[in-house]
Amino acid sequence: MENENKNQNSESNPKVQWWKSLLGKKWTFPAIYLVASVLIVTILWTRSDTGNYQLTKDDSLFNEQQEIVQEEPISAEPSLDIDGLEAEYAGEEAVPVIGEEPKIMWPLEITENAEIVRQFYDQAASREDRIQAIYEYQNTIYTSSGIDIIKGGERFDVLAVADGKVVMAEADVLHGNKIKIVHEDGLETVYSSLSSMKVEVGDQVAAGTVIGQAGKSEIKKDLPNHLYFEAYRSGEVVDPTSILPALHDERT
Repeated sequence: MENENKNQNSESNPKVQWWKSLLGKKWTFPAIYLVASVLIVTILWTRSDTGNYQLTKDDSLFNEQQEIVQEEPISAEPSLDIDGLEAEYAGEEAVPVIGEEPKIMWPLEITENAEIVRQFYDQAASREDRIQAIYEYQNTIYTSSGIDIIKGGERFDVLAVADGKVVMAEADVLHGNKIKIVHEDGLETVYSSLSSMKVEVGDQVAAGTVIGQAGKSEIKKDLPNHLYFEAYRSGEVVDPTSILPALHDERT
């Protein structure tokens, strides 16, 4: 009696009726089998593939790659067919690629009484040399960006040190008359403390051309007639003696 009541209750339960209806269909079990198979394969594949497969020396793939590297090494330098290049360019004249620097001379005729009385200020020079490259004007200390040259205290002709074009010829209150010449190879030269000028802006001058006469300047009253000579390379000031010939080679 109790079993009959349980069966009646089960049959009247909607969930039980739904499962019985589902299991009674022909495609139910094949579908369940297919889904289970997919899940099992996915789990096995995920556990076996970590994404970081490492080769060991016993692995056949490792040995195959090692053999390939040994047979086809990567060369750092491509091979050149020297014989072929020589044959291709035989008979052609070599073209020089380095231009000649402008010939530089001293900005005055060097004689026994010509001397540099104040050198270019070099921060890396000795303390003694740095002291010799400074001067005072109105209680202010200045460093020399060029060299001061005298010739026995007398006036002398000032010469262009190389071929070039005059781009400045003007009077300067402190430094006297001043001339700037632009040369080749980024070189510029400046001539100050001139008592007179013999060129104008725009003039083309050759090396050795007389461009003025040395004189005195307000800022360097301690010096007799002299030339203050500066040099610039690509806009940067340089020690003039680094571009000039050795002084002892120029004496006459």
